[in-house]
Amino acid sequence: MPCELGPIRVNAVSPGGIGVHPSNRQLIAHPGQPDDVAAMVLALMANPAVTATVVDVDGGEFLGRLA
Repeated sequence: MPCELGPIRVNAVSPGGIGVHPSNRQLIAHPGQPDDVAAMVLALMANPAVTATVVDVDGGEFLGRLA
């Protein structure tokens, strides 16, 4: 039987290369910054409708692996 966590909301932020210069693999020229991760954490905390979500904050690092 699965474990129920309600009414606790569980979300996660998955930071990529925070504070590093963009590489050739990165499609977006904005490398992630600590402020970007903090803003996402606050946004997830402020929105009670978001639950069971993992949000990538990586400045496009993952997209570069797909190209």
